[in-house]
Amino acid sequence: MAAAVLALSACHNELDNQADDKVNTAKQITFKVNFEDYNADEEVQGTRTLAPDTLSKQVIDLDNNLLAEVSIQRDTTKADNTTTRALSNGTYTMLAYQGSTLKAEVTGTVNNGEFYVTGNPMVLAPGTYDFVLYSDLTRSGNTFIVDRSNMSNAQIGRTTGVVITSQLETQEVVFNLKHLGARMKIKLTGYMPYPAMSATLSSVNATSVPNQVVYDAVADSWTGYTHAALSENCTFPANNTWVEGNMHGGVEGAYQDINYPSLTNDYFYFLPTTDASKLELTFHSGKIYRADFANHNASLTLAPNPAVVMQNNGSYIINVKLRPNYLYLMNDGSTDFINATQYTRLRKSDGTPLYRDKLGHVLASPKVPIGLVVSQSRRLAAALNEVAGGRIELYTGPYIHPFNYKYYGDGTHAFWPNWSELAAMIQDMDGYRYTWEASGSADGTTIKANQPTLYPAFYRAAHYREELQNSGVTLTGTMATANWYLPSTGEMYLFAVASGFSDGTQASEGTNYKWASSAFYLDLIDLGITPPGIHGYWTSTEFFESFGGKVRCGDVWFLDGNIAFSASNYRTWVRPFVKF
Repeated sequence: MAAAVLALSACHNELDNQADDKVNTAKQITFKVNFEDYNADEEVQGTRTLAPDTLSKQVIDLDNNLLAEVSIQRDTTKADNTTTRALSNGTYTMLAYQGSTLKAEVTGTVNNGEFYVTGNPMVLAPGTYDFVLYSDLTRSGNTFIVDRSNMSNAQIGRTTGVVITSQLETQEVVFNLKHLGARMKIKLTGYMPYPAMSATLSSVNATSVPNQVVYDAVADSWTGYTHAALSENCTFPANNTWVEGNMHGGVEGAYQDINYPSLTNDYFYFLPTTDASKLELTFHSGKIYRADFANHNASLTLAPNPAVVMQNNGSYIINVKLRPNYLYLMNDGSTDFINATQYTRLRKSDGTPLYRDKLGHVLASPKVPIGLVVSQSRRLAAALNEVAGGRIELYTGPYIHPFNYKYYGDGTHAFWPNWSELAAMIQDMDGYRYTWEASGSADGTTIKANQPTLYPAFYRAAHYREELQNSGVTLTGTMATANWYLPSTGEMYLFAVASGFSDGTQASEGTNYKWASSAFYLDLIDLGITPPGIHGYWTSTEFFESFGGKVRCGDVWFLDGNIAFSASNYRTWVRPFVKF
């Protein structure tokens, strides 16, 4: 029995110190594990010309009256405790190196931020070691075969220069475990509601996306990349609830940015060195701004400027903002898109502006936009700017008698026409007649365009051409002699349809239509124009209402998210129209 006890004691001592001062790491070393979140070691900031967190930005013409503003930013989403616990539940392998020589290898689990060996402990001779801890990777010697399909789980941590002594004292080794790959989500933003959209995220060619690589844990290096084609489905949940402004609760002149975001539910995972500009997003279902992707697929290369190359442990958000490509009336009477103007987003190879018309022809000099085309069939446009000077009186005569040759309403509603009355008013397209023709006045003789005192709103709208010229705009072609005028309610409704994609759907308050305000306001900003925000404009359509039995003129309030049709005799703003 004494011999047996001595034998067991000798065996135990050999396990602890192996009789040559080797160290049982399970007894003398605590291996702490920190799960680093994505982007934990990155300084999150953009360039001087971009917003914080934004790495690059580009605007792409989708060729179907749509623009896509593409930007890439670092994803600042933090992992929750559930995610960290899920990562901890896996099996981990720890390696101990001296130089490039592997000295020991053990497997284990991580619990409460600490690595525990599940088999025989790691026994090491005193000396200096580099430790590697990893999970979900296939190793061959000192190298790992890293595949893109495994990037959602693969993690690795390296701790170098650890000095182990034979002294019986507890040491602590800390691993900062990082994700070996990169991840990305796509955020879609529209400026009007839209249904669920589906798309495909793909590579621009069969060799543009890294698919496999060899990672050397000792040298911390990546070599031997191979590439393959990529094609993955991408779904954007619907965001189809309108945000509507309130005519009585809003602030005049205050512009509210109303947008409708939708983020992919899942991340896409990539190997380091993946260039985001080698990825392409193709929409093939969903509708926005009257564009139906089921009938007209829209593809855009995620090619922001400057290019973004993904790093290991990096997390990215690709923002795709879909905006309408408006058609403008130019100073020469032609119609064109923003790329034909001095506000073009196109650039030559030397960085200077590139002017290109809607047919793709390169222009030697830019055109000057002066109006938004509200109807191509009617050849009708609304001024981009309202008449200078703020609120203007519609007319200064008595309110009891009509001044136009016809009016709407039956005298039973005050201020707000009902829906049947409004349905008739938006068929009125006689703004030019009311302004410039004697037959458009009740007396059959008055031309209101020539009456600055009696009909100031009509007069200012009619003389908007002079206002443009006095501001330095040179008008040529048909615009040199075209007469501007005060639009009717129907023509102002066409403006709402063209600028804010009103679809005739009733909003929640009064006789209102839904209107995608921010889509138009963002375009005004691109043209250097301050958005008016909550604003009302005169129309030349008269409405007979019950408040005092007076005939008033209709006005249209452009709110955040909807437009309101009413009738008024107060001062308000003037936005002239023109036939081209």
